[in-house]
Amino acid sequence: MDEQRGLSKRLQRAGHILILLCVILAGSVFFTKDVNAASFSNTQREYINVLSKLMMEGTVTQNMDVYGSVSQGSSGRACLRVAAINNRAAIMAERIDFLDSNWSQYYAVEKEGNATVFNSTKLISRTKFQRRYKKIIKGLDEVLESVESSMTQADKAMAVYTYFAKNTIYRESADAHTGYDVLVKHIGVCDGLANAYALAMNTLGIPCAVVSNYSKNHSWNVIKLNGKWYYVDLTNGVGTGKHEGAVVSYESFLVGKKGFLKTHPGYKAKDLYGQGNSNDLNMRGIPISNSDYIKDNKEIKNALKARTCTFYRKGFWYWISQDNSLKCSTLQGKKTKTVYSPSGGRYIGWIEPYNHYIIFSMNSGIYKMGFVKRNPVLLRKVDEREESSEVSDPLGKLIYIGLFTVKKGGFFFYYISDRKEAPFYAGWTGETDDTKPYA
Repeated sequence: MDEQRGLSKRLQRAGHILILLCVILAGSVFFTKDVNAASFSNTQREYINVLSKLMMEGTVTQNMDVYGSVSQGSSGRACLRVAAINNRAAIMAERIDFLDSNWSQYYAVEKEGNATVFNSTKLISRTKFQRRYKKIIKGLDEVLESVESSMTQADKAMAVYTYFAKNTIYRESADAHTGYDVLVKHIGVCDGLANAYALAMNTLGIPCAVVSNYSKNHSWNVIKLNGKWYYVDLTNGVGTGKHEGAVVSYESFLVGKKGFLKTHPGYKAKDLYGQGNSNDLNMRGIPISNSDYIKDNKEIKNALKARTCTFYRKGFWYWISQDNSLKCSTLQGKKTKTVYSPSGGRYIGWIEPYNHYIIFSMNSGIYKMGFVKRNPVLLRKVDEREESSEVSDPLGKLIYIGLFTVKKGGFFFYYISDRKEAPFYAGWTGETDDTKPYA
């Protein structure tokens, strides 16, 4: 039953990509909410569809005489820009960096004598393009598995942010900047993270652009929710290791102008707008929020600053409060509920979901608990051999389990130290005695 449920969810989530591809192939362009489809005529929309198909198929040149009247001038360039924004995966597959509309150097619809021709400059062979494109779509599929159909747009932005932050190592590579290595190899740098995030957001129909600030040698995203734009900086979310082996920081997620400056020491107001962006946005003209999406006075925000483990289920995000209770609320901190409060000096260290269970560490044990029947069941307790390992001890003489992860099949891996270099151990959510250490 669990396998069938998992397959159903996977098919549901992968539907985002299938819908996108089918829509383009069928000749109906995918517009994000930031692109006003009504501002284009039927002929222009048809023209954008054709451009999208040519980009997705990696076409080098194509006669476009039938669209000669709509392909030129500022409106023609606007159509080409819309096609490019909605085909980030194809442009990424071409090894083209999307920053500052860099794609415009490689795509053009031009007059050649009396003919109107689509031309594109290619950096790689068509065979390699197709291979890269398939890998990008596969990687994007994995990203969107983190998205639930019941999520709001902000929830989706959070889920994708969390996925990238948890699964990406900040490191230079041959293709770290386009976003390809972020999706395929799980490594990248600031502009690669921003490009990958923008691809995922636009695939979900959420307007998102990459902002470049060359004076700071940095790139980040702006994302539009409910008519306002917010900043998202995945670079600040990757590899921070702030508490108990945590690797995610949400301090630069959906922040306003004040929040961005607070989390970027040395930046001034002028730096907020960058020197360019991927979508040709007028950064000083768009309505960028002054305040953060999650307000400072909300309990969830303070909780995520302290311990950044969190997960989503049926409209709620689950998190560990500062008073050491497992709680849930909406992303904006509304409808806060207490799920479980330990007693007798017990301390919740980490939480992860697995199927219909909450898996959590408490002192020296790992437990599972149902979402409805909230009776913790011990899965694994630290034994004497593990206690002899080097353990950092912020709670006096208490041995505790810090970070752990739950993998497919119900196996979990955990540390009893803040240091990731320390030995880690493994167990299984289905039994308590099928556990052995892994060096």
